[in-house]
Amino acid sequence: MKSPAYWSSAWYEFFMKRVWRQSESMREQQWKALVPWIPKGAQVVEVAAGTGRFYRGLLAGHVGDYLALDINPAFVAYLERQGIPARLSDIRTDPVPPADVVVMVAAFYHFKERGPEMLNKLLDATRNRLIILEPVGLDMRRAGWQNRLRAALVNIGEGPIYNRYCREEFEALCLASGALEYGGPLPGNTHLCVLRGRHPGGRQ
Repeated sequence: MKSPAYWSSAWYEFFMKRVWRQSESMREQQWKALVPWIPKGAQVVEVAAGTGRFYRGLLAGHVGDYLALDINPAFVAYLERQGIPARLSDIRTDPVPPADVVVMVAAFYHFKERGPEMLNKLLDATRNRLIILEPVGLDMRRAGWQNRLRAALVNIGEGPIYNRYCREEFEALCLASGALEYGGPLPGNTHLCVLRGRHPGGRQ
């Protein structure tokens, strides 16, 4: 059964604040590290956009065309009510619309079992840069009710997610693609990887 965190935008925001307990200042610090990689006025697709927190926090007014993709109908409906272009999409089976920049914030672990395949799919849709900000070093397999709760709360319908990336594993995956432009740690156990896109019409 899907986690209560994904029942509605309100529940999601509640769990982000009360369970994951990442401060707004820490989150903004992470997000600000992404923005310099996104050219002013770029066409952006954000994959697994959730409730659009990154767009609402920093991207609005910086980018040109923007499209949020998410698998959760409740989140897509919320984004549309906010006037944010959004589309219901499961990128495991649906095509990713081509864009100058494709962004994924704190969600790639959902696709870890198919990591190389999904990374290549995102690169093929990207003309300029693929930007992935990923939580790393959080071993949910360790004993403790907090880890079991966190693993259960990111369940989008396929069960709790215990197996996340460590920092070295995530950067090695991006490096193996042959497209890594930058990789580096950010505060709050996160890692930023910026990769060159492969879509025709992009940078030569």
